[in-house]
Amino acid sequence: MTGTVVAGMACRLPGIAGPDEFWRLIREGRSEVGEVPSSRWDVEATYDPRPGVVGKTCSRWGGLLSDVDRFDHELFGITPREVERLDPQQRLVLEVAWEALEDAALVPADLAGSRTGVFIGAGNSDFARMLLQNPAEVDIYSLVGGGLSLLANRLSYTLDLRGPSVVVDTACSGSLVAVHQAMRSLLDGECDLAIAGGVNLCLSPEVDIANSHARLLSPTGGSKVFDEAADGFVRSEGCGLVVLRRGDEPGPVRAVLKGSAMAGSGRGNGLGAPSAAGQEEVVRLALRKAGVEPAEVGYVETHTTGTAIGDAVEVGALSRVFGGARETPLRLGSVKAGIGHLEAASGVISLIKTILVLRHGWIPPVAVERLSPQVRLGDGVEIPAEPCIWDGPRIAGINSFGYGGNNVHLVVGSAVAEATEPSEGPEVLVLSARSASSLTDLSLRYQDFLREHPEVPLADIAHTARVARTHYPHRLFAVGSSHEELLENLAEAEQFVAADAPVLAFEFTDDKPGGDWFDALCRRIPALELIVEDLDGTIDAPGFVPQYALATLLAEWGIYPDLVIGHGSGELAAAAVAGAINPHEFDGEFGEPDTPLHLGGQGVPDHDFTIRFCGDFAGDELSRLLGGLHCRGVEVDWAALGAERPLTHLPATPFEHHERWPIGLHRPAPATRPVKPRAAHPLLRGR
Repeated sequence: MTGTVVAGMACRLPGIAGPDEFWRLIREGRSEVGEVPSSRWDVEATYDPRPGVVGKTCSRWGGLLSDVDRFDHELFGITPREVERLDPQQRLVLEVAWEALEDAALVPADLAGSRTGVFIGAGNSDFARMLLQNPAEVDIYSLVGGGLSLLANRLSYTLDLRGPSVVVDTACSGSLVAVHQAMRSLLDGECDLAIAGGVNLCLSPEVDIANSHARLLSPTGGSKVFDEAADGFVRSEGCGLVVLRRGDEPGPVRAVLKGSAMAGSGRGNGLGAPSAAGQEEVVRLALRKAGVEPAEVGYVETHTTGTAIGDAVEVGALSRVFGGARETPLRLGSVKAGIGHLEAASGVISLIKTILVLRHGWIPPVAVERLSPQVRLGDGVEIPAEPCIWDGPRIAGINSFGYGGNNVHLVVGSAVAEATEPSEGPEVLVLSARSASSLTDLSLRYQDFLREHPEVPLADIAHTARVARTHYPHRLFAVGSSHEELLENLAEAEQFVAADAPVLAFEFTDDKPGGDWFDALCRRIPALELIVEDLDGTIDAPGFVPQYALATLLAEWGIYPDLVIGHGSGELAAAAVAGAINPHEFDGEFGEPDTPLHLGGQGVPDHDFTIRFCGDFAGDELSRLLGGLHCRGVEVDWAALGAERPLTHLPATPFEHHERWPIGLHRPAPATRPVKPRAAHPLLRGR
């Protein structure tokens, strides 16, 4: 696969905590727009239904986050003093970036020192204005807490990322421009991985008031795109980020970015007026760069904000590019009816929605009661009133426009599912978090995932959870051979707290493998079969080869004994594992062991955990053994267990949101000036 791929993505939106919840909102056609709560600002003091009233906004609605004051400062090593003066947009970028990296099956700490770029679209910081309003309260944290450039720089600093670290401000097209710039940086070799997207928070009413004066806000509280009743948009907030890499590198793939283009509209009817020619030109340029014909595109996620002129100009430009004789119609969509307009972050949210549409092959309807007479659809261009199943190859386009005239279009295709070999036998899933409550939450997330995604191979789920997540002290494990069995066992899993690695004993007795389970284990684990072949012609004693082979296998997985115990015929295997004999050169004499060796069960010191050969390996016992060791603090080399398995997208690890942090600073009431008595007019003197 060539070009650029989306390896992972994450979002925090009104009423939505991730892509799966976002897709549920899309499927249900739900709206998360509501009235601005008093915790944000005094709505009654700033509201007037008439647009243009001085100091007032005609909108009392917004698509707002409910937990914008929550932040896991300990995870990112930021002191409480600094967090208090840290723009909540910076906090949001840190957490959503962490989730996006996990979705890409990357451990954030492993990126330290890498050429990973950060590209963030943003255009406003209400918090930064608050930090500077009282000169007596300005300090060093006001500088690093509110600077717009720090939205990218803070993430690069925290994770020690050495690629470009850039904030893009092209107004509403900012986040898709950030994706475009990240694609260029990857192709030019400036970075090897990129985190791109945007953020927007609405913490004070000033921008609402300005938009109200510009007649851009909806007085009725809804973005009625394409509709005759369209009267503006509703401001909303959130963050969306995607992780990009080159397509020839391994890892999970959400979608393929085929090409993009960016261009200005030039001079037109006004600085903020949409340009049909400019929009048409950037779409055609993106298609040429992607090597895609207009007829190959089946869906376009539009920029439409619910303004009569803007919607009409965009549909006209798209109709000229994509309209005409087509085998299948081009269908248009818009996410803003459900969540409002995220301004600088809107483009990447459109990208995430489009990736979900491509993945599921389901195009959602657009609620239009009566099509605006100004919106003229070209031949073969539709605004779907009902859901549409999208079969076959899927390619989509995404529009994003800045009010100053900087336009960008992105062409994206669906990811090709790679065929994987089904695994045999039980799989062990290990989960961890930084507290017991978060681990319970994570377990519930995985239970939902197992129910909702039976198409994801169980071995890929277990492998990704083992090798592509940070392992925290609070741990649990579950074993299963099917989604249903793993789900059932996960719901009943016991929690552990891993402390120091336990003192581990390997015990070898007269126990020998019964039945055919050892042969089946060799077939399931090629590494074990190779070990057995290597032992051919060595010590010929009952049970020696299976016992020594299993101990060697554990060593390849990073599991070593602190002491070795031998009984009866198991003494030979114990001596070989302890290093007292070499099975390939055994002459009947025992030498000095490398690991403490206790034969005949004599003088065995205290220890924390015993592995019994071969009793702890039959059936699904090996998987349970590995899970139990991991949960007790043994560092298992999980990568050695399933190096050939592909990585997949899994639920994010919960954050520790124990405290509420400021999202606004106290703004003193403006001082009232004493009213000077006006001098009497000369005509009224003496009266």
